[in-house]
Amino acid sequence: MARGSRLLLAAVFFVLGSSLTLLFSSFMSTHGQSQVNQRLGLSHPSGLEGHGNGITELDHQQAKVQYYEAMQHAHESADETETKGDKLSKPRVSGEKTEIVASSKSKQAEAQPVAIKLSGIGNIQEQPPPKPRQELVPLLQADETHDNEPLQRDKDDNLDNKDATDTNDNLDNKSKHGRQPQPVPTFPRGSINVHYWLDLASPSLADLKRHPHFPRRPHHVATLARLERRYYADNYAQRLVGYFHPPSNEPIQLGLSCQDCCELMLSSTSDPNQAEVVVSACNSQRYHYTSSSKWLSLSQDSKHYFEVLHQHRDHQEHLQVAYRYADNTSWTIIEGGMLSPIHDTAKASVLEDPASSPWFVTQLQHDKPPVYNADLIPNTTPWISPSILQKALPACNWHYSKARKRKVAAYDAANTFYCPFSQVFPQDAPQLIGSQGKSLGNLLGSEAKAKHVIQALIDGLGTATQTHFQLNTLLRTSELRDGNHSRWLIDMTVHTSDSAQLQRVSTYVITDPVLEYCLPTNYAIKPSAMIHVIIPVQNQGAWVLHLLDNMAQRQKLSPDDHVTLVLVDYGSTDLNVRQALQRSGLPHTRYIPATGRFSRAGGVQLGVNSITSPHDIVFTCDLHLEIPPQLFELVRMHTIAGRTGFNPVVARLDGGAYPDQPKGFWELLGYGLFSMYKADFDAIQGFKGMEHLKNWGAEDWLMLDRVMSHGYECDRARVKGFFHYHHSKTALWGNQHPIVSNVQLVFDNDPHSGYTLTTQGCTTSVPTAVWFHGMAGALRPSTFRDLLVSSQDSRLVLAHQPEAPKDHQNFQYAGKQLKLKTGGRCIHANEDGTVELQTCEQASKWQLDNGVLSLTSGKCLSWRKP
Repeated sequence: MARGSRLLLAAVFFVLGSSLTLLFSSFMSTHGQSQVNQRLGLSHPSGLEGHGNGITELDHQQAKVQYYEAMQHAHESADETETKGDKLSKPRVSGEKTEIVASSKSKQAEAQPVAIKLSGIGNIQEQPPPKPRQELVPLLQADETHDNEPLQRDKDDNLDNKDATDTNDNLDNKSKHGRQPQPVPTFPRGSINVHYWLDLASPSLADLKRHPHFPRRPHHVATLARLERRYYADNYAQRLVGYFHPPSNEPIQLGLSCQDCCELMLSSTSDPNQAEVVVSACNSQRYHYTSSSKWLSLSQDSKHYFEVLHQHRDHQEHLQVAYRYADNTSWTIIEGGMLSPIHDTAKASVLEDPASSPWFVTQLQHDKPPVYNADLIPNTTPWISPSILQKALPACNWHYSKARKRKVAAYDAANTFYCPFSQVFPQDAPQLIGSQGKSLGNLLGSEAKAKHVIQALIDGLGTATQTHFQLNTLLRTSELRDGNHSRWLIDMTVHTSDSAQLQRVSTYVITDPVLEYCLPTNYAIKPSAMIHVIIPVQNQGAWVLHLLDNMAQRQKLSPDDHVTLVLVDYGSTDLNVRQALQRSGLPHTRYIPATGRFSRAGGVQLGVNSITSPHDIVFTCDLHLEIPPQLFELVRMHTIAGRTGFNPVVARLDGGAYPDQPKGFWELLGYGLFSMYKADFDAIQGFKGMEHLKNWGAEDWLMLDRVMSHGYECDRARVKGFFHYHHSKTALWGNQHPIVSNVQLVFDNDPHSGYTLTTQGCTTSVPTAVWFHGMAGALRPSTFRDLLVSSQDSRLVLAHQPEAPKDHQNFQYAGKQLKLKTGGRCIHANEDGTVELQTCEQASKWQLDNGVLSLTSGKCLSWRKP
């Protein structure tokens, strides 16, 4: 068998042995528009269809959200039962009942690590890491007849020593990853590039690869000179990318050790297109390389593209990449002259690197824009003439009985469910499934009532024009009940019997016991109102670029020249936000610089102040979203000048869930996504006076109180296709992420029971102790969750949690002091480095930053053997 054939066969068996098959299930579509029209007894079938959204179970639905949703549903359902003898009630038209069915898709299982060893070598026992070799000299070339076919490498590079600067390889034109190789500049040896994705909770590598920022938009970049790293951080991923320079011509084996899961890709040349996974691992102990590659024949005179991908969720974490030769049972960490970077190590960001960048190639297949169903794209039919519409039914006014000026206590509006959900027909938002129950879609309204209102409006149009109108497509209806009155939103397309020209009819209709049906003159929809989407940002460059891509795609699918994107930038350093806006191609953008500490309330108010027209719509928005094309059309329909604000409800995705296979819950607790006309937002004072509220949160509930106290209505609707991506908040609002701060945990410095506390230098050359301060006051090393700080007399030691006295483990960090609540004494550092409890008047003051407790003297709190 030829070498190439044997190698291909080995690769096939490796993939089969290390991967699980991804199962898919198709979405089930609901009945088409023709059946909806048939039920309504109206002519001209159409192609409108309702689709399920493939919602699967959510693993982390909050109990408070369940309670809130249950209470909200109780309020929504209070008036659901129709009053007997209602003069509008007529026999229901026969036909099948509409159902919105959501199907689930199975999640791709994480590949299990597979170790392939060369036959004849035998089972080699894992050993503690030896000291690195002092000399890296060629020993022998791999034998052509070597078992398991060592992977051959080209010899295009001519490197005299490990400190030389590399020259470009002659790249193979074949591409495994769908892109032709590009010329790659070379950089000196000694380190590789590392890309980080922060504040995400992907449960597997497969889920990480589906994240919208992977692989093109890492949140932070750095370099590594030694492939052994621990961090004080949760919910992140790292991608080590560069070139490997074998220190010898001997057959070599590569090993991985990591917490959670990792994989190593290696190329037969310097071309990333040729890279393939050679080893993967999950949940291995430090220095234990139970997952290793087959034996490889690599030339000392060549460089080989490689990358390591590692995702981590929580608890202890580490990553080690090592090698060994057949004559040595010990593993050695890859470092120094065996490494060289793929891009400039001085770069602080690669967010704006082109898609042709070589580090992007191997993960190209994961960079895919979302695909929207047809029902998420706005209807472009021309609107019917307002002069015709206003003659269709008698005129009236609408006043919602709960909307009246009043005194409001803090958070009354949210706690009393001031914003109601209307009842819809047909169903336009899917049910979400959580691990502890259902998260309901919009409440389904009455078909029969919808039929009567639609028929009355169509008949009225015919009477006003002396022409027979027919329904073409029913887009949506919604009903808000208030006593024996109802406010209906009707959205449909119609045509006359003698013309195929379609016209859009979108209007509110009031059902009134006296007039029966009427058009509210104080409730007019403005289909071309300018919407200002206002988002404060700070060092969230990857999300800003995602937003711009999302908005550009929405604009391409449904051109809308009446949307302005307003970004209020609190001094971002990871992306030139102004230039990114200018290059976005969006029809209207505005950049507003902001100073001081990040404030969502203050940033939004700056954006509102920049709007000059009182007749434009303010839409306070979030950054971590997938915005469906029809959202702004819904904002215009539900936001009424002088009357109503609108809260489009977003579906919060679970960690590792994405729009194509969503799992999550409807966000009923938040009102941060809110629209109002500028004149009305000014009338309630918007976020004025809330600029002192830092970060993000509480300002939306306080703003809603102002809506309620000024007598405005508030409308809510769950919006299909509107998603909020899961993220943690470590690096938000100006906070420095531990990885960005380069807070590392040095290997072999784990604390143990009985260790005493001490102070030592805080430089990165000294093992850094990182502490976790729990909600209950427990102070413990971050690397071991079963250890707590305990006090015995005046000494401070570490103890296992079951053995630690409960009254000696509760510390309070206040006034820069660490105070033991029992006894009222504080942690004090003596000049000789010992640590003890002292009276708080005499005790040391500590600075707590990213888990590091430091003194003004430059020393940090750590531990030592007793």
